[in-house]
Amino acid sequence: MHAQLEPAAPAQVHALHELPTDVLHAICAWVNATDRLSLVHLALAAPSLFAPAVQAALRFPGVYCGADRTPREFEVELVSLPGGDFLYSNDHFEDHVGLFVTLVSEDDDADHLAMFETRVQSQWFLALPCRDRNRAPLPLAGSARSDEKLVAFAKWSLVPVRADTIGHYAVNRRTCSADYPRRMWPPQCCDLYYIGDLGHFRDTLTLAPTTLRRLTLCHTVLSSFEEAQHLWLALLPMLATLSIDLADFRPIDQSALVSIVQALPVTLRELHLYLPETSSAIPPSFWSSLAAALANLICLETFTLRTFVSPAGLVAVMAKFHCLSRLRRVALGVAIVNDQDAAICNQIVQLLPVDLEQLKVDVILGDEDDDDVDPAPFEPMMLNQLPTASIRDLALNLPNWHASVGRTLQLSPHLTRLALTSFDGLVDVLWDLFPRLPATLRALELTSWQLDEPGALSHFASHLPPRLQRLQMQQCNLGDADFTDLAHHWPLSLTHLDLQFNDLALPPVPLPPKLRVLNLRQNPLDGDFANEWVPELPPTLRRLNVDETGSAICDLAPLLLDVLPSRCPWERITLTLDMDELEDQKEVLNELQAAFFVTCK
Repeated sequence: MHAQLEPAAPAQVHALHELPTDVLHAICAWVNATDRLSLVHLALAAPSLFAPAVQAALRFPGVYCGADRTPREFEVELVSLPGGDFLYSNDHFEDHVGLFVTLVSEDDDADHLAMFETRVQSQWFLALPCRDRNRAPLPLAGSARSDEKLVAFAKWSLVPVRADTIGHYAVNRRTCSADYPRRMWPPQCCDLYYIGDLGHFRDTLTLAPTTLRRLTLCHTVLSSFEEAQHLWLALLPMLATLSIDLADFRPIDQSALVSIVQALPVTLRELHLYLPETSSAIPPSFWSSLAAALANLICLETFTLRTFVSPAGLVAVMAKFHCLSRLRRVALGVAIVNDQDAAICNQIVQLLPVDLEQLKVDVILGDEDDDDVDPAPFEPMMLNQLPTASIRDLALNLPNWHASVGRTLQLSPHLTRLALTSFDGLVDVLWDLFPRLPATLRALELTSWQLDEPGALSHFASHLPPRLQRLQMQQCNLGDADFTDLAHHWPLSLTHLDLQFNDLALPPVPLPPKLRVLNLRQNPLDGDFANEWVPELPPTLRRLNVDETGSAICDLAPLLLDVLPSRCPWERITLTLDMDELEDQKEVLNELQAAFFVTCK
């Protein structure tokens, strides 16, 4: 049924095997920051790759299939049953690898409590791909742990790791039990990712290791000044990176919000603040306190401030940017409520440092029901004043675009990534912008543009940057007929093609010859056309996303199994799909899981 293994694979493994160890560590760290699933498969590709890959997984949090890191990375438990059998809980991770697994006994309540009180470290394992595809699940007769579904342990190969080698930790208060986490943090943890109410977490803050350097608080609730003070005293002194995303669904204590910025340590190199979208939640004293704090953050290199409220408070904050000689990356999110706010945005742009390397600007309309708000007149002035001379990464998300921006927006000759998002989607701006794209561009991301306009993609095809590696056109109303010209003008360097949320019945063929990632999520793929594009998938393909494409996966499965080459376990193609579409076809799903690394969003 399957073709022979690719002859190039042994040469590739041999080349990696000959690389110096320090180079292998750098490669594995990069792969981990791109896709943890690929990293753990790489760990089994050759003996020389095992240690660098495992060390990268231990030291840094992973990215899963291009998405952000998962806060549930440490939730899976390996349950020890009488008789020596082992099962794992939380079947959501049945097929996921790269996670950390904790060893517990079936009657773990007393064990966990004793472990917490005596500060005894848990036993951790790193889940690598199963080396034996024929390993059968063990039958489960019953368990005293009735509160969680237990699934037979048969999916992974587990590598025991010492707790003091784990450099990051994640806690999700929204999905874990009320007394979680009771097990000890890794004693050398440098990176903590926490989701939920800090009020349930304060008792464990005293156990935070002194090695902590990176703290991420997501959907956080600051309900009292005391909680904030307790947090900063325990965690802040030596932080290099702090990211706080305050939840909108709960009121916050304004004094607690002000105390956050007043206690910012001078050691910070990255500061990310995502504030509530209601202006009443942000006291006026917050802006002055933040401005005063920024003046002392002489090591700051990256700054993010998303408010989506009136930008008036930003003026005082950004006036302190001249004190930050190391600042190179800035991301701002503001809302426009009236013409005065539009004028303030123009003023803010003039306060940006001239030597920025990365800039992201998000602008939304503060009141969608206010027909008097028209941001179009201010956009040309604002965008023309952007300090683009040294910017290598530029992302702009605007409610609508003035037609002249395509002609007047200054693009750095060193630009490598450009991401443009529109609300109205009018393509006139891009029509003038395409011929001006620099030859250095590696990634182009277009979201919510009307690229189905007659001739739009044909015009784009004649101006494709020659070194383009990643092309994203999401939610652009693209149909099959729109790719007539573009499909014959792909840059030879293109490896990532993202066409999510369009109207494609089949992908544009011929596909780029070196394509590694193809994302077709949320396209109405027609199974009748599968014979036209599945055989055209290039041999370089490593990841295919056909999630939420209706019943097409049922028609695609036989072709995918027949056409795509059979590969070693560590080289299998990652196939992302909707498991529910194959709920009644277990045999087909089993075949796909044997031939591919199957994941679901």
